[in-house]
Amino acid sequence: KPRSNGLNVPLALVLLVTTTVTSLAYIVNREPAIFFGCYSIYTILTISLGGRNIYCHGDRETRFIGFSAIGAYTLGFCLWGFENNNCAVVQQWRASLGALGVATQLHAWWHVFAAIGGYLLVVAFVHVRTLLLAGKPRVFYQLRVL
Repeated sequence: KPRSNGLNVPLALVLLVTTTVTSLAYIVNREPAIFFGCYSIYTILTISLGGRNIYCHGDRETRFIGFSAIGAYTLGFCLWGFENNNCAVVQQWRASLGALGVATQLHAWWHVFAAIGGYLLVVAFVHVRTLLLAGKPRVFYQLRVL
C-alpha cells in the first residue's frame, strides 16, 4: 500500500521529543559532551538510513554522490570531534602558526564540510526519488564539481 504524502506524525513526534530532551539536557548541564554525543547519534542514524536508501535504490551516479556526501560530512564531524577532544593541543598549534592559524579552526571546517555533505545528500535523495518515480535524472557538473 503506498504511503500518503501527508505528515508523518509518529516521526514528527519522535523528532520533537528527542530534540527537546537533548536541548533541555544541554541547558541544564551545560556540558558540550552531551550535545556532541546526542548529535553523534543523530548523525550516525541519518547517515545509516540515508546510505541504505542510496545504496538500495540508487544507480552508480547516485551512489557516488551519496557516498561523497557521507564522506564530506564524516570528515567534518571527525575534525570537530578532534578539536573538541584535543582543544589545548589545537590551540597551541594554532598559536604557533601565527596568521595561518586561522585555517586550523577545525570547528569552522566542520561547518564547511557539513554544508557540502548536506547539499550532496539532498542531491542524492532527489536523484533517488526521480529514479523511483521512473524518471531519468540528470546531474550537471561545473568544472568537474557537482
